[in-house]
This record gives sequence, C-alpha cells and structure tokens, in this order.
Amino acid sequence: MVGGTIIGIIRRTGETTLNVQGHGCEKNDTLCIKVKELADRPILVGDYVWWQGRLALWTPAHSTDQRQGIGVDIKLERIGYSFQPSGADERAGIDGEDEPWQG
Repeated sequence: MVGGTIIGIIRRTGETTLNVQGHGCEKNDTLCIKVKELADRPILVGDYVWWQGRLALWTPAHSTDQRQGIGVDIKLERIGYSFQPSGADERAGIDGEDEPWQG
C-alpha cells in the first residue's frame, strides 16, 4: 500500500502521524506515515495522501484545480518509513502529552 484516505491524525511537536486506509483491493489495509505538516494548511481526516521515497503527496478532499476539476497534490516531507498502527498509537494522549487520534 502506498496511499489512501486519511482516517486518523495525531499531531505532535515537529511531526504529524497520519493513519491511512487503502483503496480498492487494499481497502481493508491501514498504514501510518509521519510527515512535517505545513503551518498554513491543516491536514484533515478525509483528505488523501500517497507516498514514495522521502516524499508524501497530500490532496485535500475539497480542494480542486478550478481549470481542470482535479485534486491538487501538495508535497510534504516524510519522516521515516510507513508502519502498522499499534495500540499505543491508538491510545496516544492518555498521558496528556500527545493528542489522541482525530477522526
């Protein structure tokens, strides 16, 4: 899996963890990636993201190119590799230091 719909977000200082659900034959798969979020445009649950190498491309769900009627990809810096969400990720925020999954 190399992308899909964002179904959960954890924001921590310096990084944002995205929980992503695949599409098509990968619709039952979920993976997480960490990215450096842009300060002026928040990533939201329901947006789309795909990744390759050190780069992630994010498409806001309600953002389209007015001329073409297609989504616009925004480059994000990826941190590390994709990984399976764990129980610890899902419980983030219990100690008050991290935000829980939004979504």
